[in-house]
Amino acid sequence: MSPIGCFIFDLDGTLVDTETIANESWKKAEERLSFKMDEKVLFGMKGANHASAKIVFDSFYQTHPTFEEARLARDYFFNKRLDEAPIPLLPGVKETLTYLKEHDIDMAIASSSRRRYVEFVTTSTGIRKYFSSLVCGDEIKESKPNPAIFEAARNMAHMEVNECAVVEDSINGVKAGRNGSFLVIGIPNAIPFDEETSAHCDYVFLSMFEMLEAIKDGRIPLLKK
Repeated sequence: MSPIGCFIFDLDGTLVDTETIANESWKKAEERLSFKMDEKVLFGMKGANHASAKIVFDSFYQTHPTFEEARLARDYFFNKRLDEAPIPLLPGVKETLTYLKEHDIDMAIASSSRRRYVEFVTTSTGIRKYFSSLVCGDEIKESKPNPAIFEAARNMAHMEVNECAVVEDSINGVKAGRNGSFLVIGIPNAIPFDEETSAHCDYVFLSMFEMLEAIKDGRIPLLKK
C-alpha cells in the first residue's frame, strides 16, 4: 500500500451525526404527507446529490408525494432541528482530524450536499479549519457512485490517486471510491454495511477511533513530507 497523503471525507454520517437527524426528519415528513418511506428508496438516496436522489424517489413514488413536496417537508424538520441544538461530531472525528493535521496530511471534504449547507455544518462544528478544500454536490454534475467528486478533491490536493484515501459511510460513496481506484475506508453509521458494500472497501471500521488506531500502528501508512 502506498503511503496516504490526503484523506477525502464524506460529511453527513461520516464526520457529523446528521444521518440520525435526517432519518427522524423523514419520519416526520411521512406523517405530514401521509406516506411511507420505503427503506430501499432511503438507502438509494444516501450519498446521492439532489438530482440523483430525485430520480431514485420518483422511480418509486410516481403520484404522491412528489420529490419536491417530500424534500421540502423533510428539510423543514431537518433545519428546525439544526436550529435547536448543536450538530454532534461522530466519535473519534476530532481526534483523527487533529492527528492528521499534526502530521501534515492534507484533508478534503467531498459531500453530495450543497455548498451553503456544507459551509454551515463545518463552520458551526468547528472542523472547517482542518480542510484545505470542500467539493460539494451542487458543483459537480455527476453524483456518487460516479467518482468525479473525489477526483475533483484529489486534483485540488495535487495528489496521485494511490496517495488518497476516501472515507465514507454510504454504499453510493463507497462505490464511488472504488470506481475511482482510491483506497476506500468504510465506517457504517445509520445503515449497517451488507456484504456487497463491505466488498468495495479496503477497510471497514466501526468508528473513526478504529481508523485512527490503524493509522497510528502503520496499517494505513502516512506520506511523510
